[in-house]
Amino acid sequence: MKTILKIGLLVLGLIMVALVVLSASLNSLIKTGVETMGPQILGTPVTLENVEVTLLSGGGALQGSLTGLLIKNPKGFHTDHAISLPNIHIRVDRNSVLTDTIIIDEIVIDHPSITLEGSLKGSNLSTILERVEDFARPGSTNGSGEQGTSEARTRAGAKQVQINHVIVKDGQINLSFTALQGRAITLALPDIHLRDIGKESGGISFQEASAEVFEAVYSGVTKTALGSGKLVEGGIDKLTAPVKDLGKAVEEAGQEILKGLLKEF
Repeated sequence: MKTILKIGLLVLGLIMVALVVLSASLNSLIKTGVETMGPQILGTPVTLENVEVTLLSGGGALQGSLTGLLIKNPKGFHTDHAISLPNIHIRVDRNSVLTDTIIIDEIVIDHPSITLEGSLKGSNLSTILERVEDFARPGSTNGSGEQGTSEARTRAGAKQVQINHVIVKDGQINLSFTALQGRAITLALPDIHLRDIGKESGGISFQEASAEVFEAVYSGVTKTALGSGKLVEGGIDKLTAPVKDLGKAVEEAGQEILKGLLKEF
């Protein structure tokens, strides 16, 4: 009896070790995937500090958290980043992982920092959005001249996804323009709640889901900037004050860029 008990404990221990190893491997794979596919989809560097996936979650759910996801700006912009996501919590239907359509029950993005930097050529976010939409469009190039049937697109689109809830909460917007070399004013981003992404069609590609989420965030950012009224007008004065010594032309150019950027949407 003792022998059977020892064998049972040994087997249980081996299973626990295997789960730990599998979890660590999965964390590494996710981190590598984000940092590899992110730049191909967004057209700008993407880094991720840490991934934690829990395989032992109850209720048929796979829990995960991503910390320190940073999306850098496209070339030509001077603020620190386009999007900083310090905390992302994900809950996935564990039974769907091995099927053709992965069902993500919930994605919660907590305290994002999103920078809208305008220039004479447009904004950093519109540049990224154009790349995302182009990547998600079948048969199009991905911004680097590669066709939509490229190996990168094939890997990214191997599975479909359905996302039941995406919640973006307690975020902030940093409003700037390129001539100020990184200075910005801060606005609060209203919470965003998206539902049933890909549900009606039985799943969509990860590229299409990414585009839908990014478009919603982009819309929230630009609507907030548009609706900020006097706050933005006052912020423009604050932004231009530190560069007045550079001449009246720079000050007026900065005001025109910001006002023109807001009218664009």
